[in-house]
Amino acid sequence: MLLLIFCLQLPCGHRCPLGCHHGNCPPPETCQRKVTLRCSCRRLKKEVKCNERDTKAPACDGECRRLIAEKEEEKKREEEERRRREEREKAEEEAALARQLQPRRRRRRPRREEEEEEEEQGFLRRHCRLVVVGGAVGVVSVTVALLGYSLAG
Repeated sequence: MLLLIFCLQLPCGHRCPLGCHHGNCPPPETCQRKVTLRCSCRRLKKEVKCNERDTKAPACDGECRRLIAEKEEEKKREEEERRRREEREKAEEEAALARQLQPRRRRRRPRREEEEEEEEQGFLRRHCRLVVVGGAVGVVSVTVALLGYSLAG
């Protein structure tokens, strides 16, 4: 009795090219599937047979090195710009905080002409009403006190 073998995967990762078959699967060194190999920066690619992938990996060329150098330079520029922006924002925050902590100066209100005239007048002229009302209150209180005393006694 012959036994059918259903192979799902070879050790290289590909499916067995024979599908369901009798006996053992072919060795992985004979796998003829095409695979894509890339250089270390992943710019260059090359298609080779699976069984040849260990020997023919493409190497980075001068263009790869130039692009890598450009990317590194761009990354340095972006980092420098980010650092400058952070320093500028920090300085602005410090300046705003310093402005908040400074005591505020009171603005002098421009004097009105009326206030200037009042200051020029003498004490009695400025407080004339107060003196008159105070005197009247004094006279009335003395009169009431005398009337109360004379009626009581």
